[in-house]
Amino acid sequence: MGEEAVNETVSVTFCDVIERIRAGDIRGEEELYRVFSRGFRYLLARSIPAQDVHDKLHDTFIALFQAVRRGSPRNAESLPAFAYRILRRQIANTYRARKSCAGSDTAIGEVQDPNVNGLDLILRNEQRQTLKRALAALASEEREVIMRFYVAEEAPKQIQGDMQLTEARFYVLKARGRKKLLALLRQPVQRSSPLRAVKHERSAV
Repeated sequence: MGEEAVNETVSVTFCDVIERIRAGDIRGEEELYRVFSRGFRYLLARSIPAQDVHDKLHDTFIALFQAVRRGSPRNAESLPAFAYRILRRQIANTYRARKSCAGSDTAIGEVQDPNVNGLDLILRNEQRQTLKRALAALASEEREVIMRFYVAEEAPKQIQGDMQLTEARFYVLKARGRKKLLALLRQPVQRSSPLRAVKHERSAV
């Protein structure tokens, strides 16, 4: 009887968390992070290189939040098992990605050209402008967390203290900001005008 009561309480709690996430309430994501982050971090630290733990922890929660918003799992009591399946998938993806990168590093080094031409400068400038626009599209807290963690390379504890964030909110903001930024950077860039200008200059020579 006692075990059934505990299971019912857990189910009700996860139901509330799932409903919050599907309603777009960040408190649901923060609660999910609070419940699973310690176990996730422990398993990641035992399974993958230390330098990959932070990013894979965030990738796991991004995938978990997305899945919950899409309607998975169907039963609240299945959420823990479902969450750990996503974690195991991220661990497996880490090994596949590192193996793939190890085989391509030499080839990339061989084709890099130390000489920078005019077209390279144009494309680099476009990349900088794209990054600026993407950062401007983030919410102010997300942008500050991304800039301080990835650009200034400040420690999470320092950022949390300065911004008065809980650990859960810091990592949720970092994960959401990173996801939005990558999505914006992957959007097609309009380069028609600069490229036409370069072609015109070449044809005129």
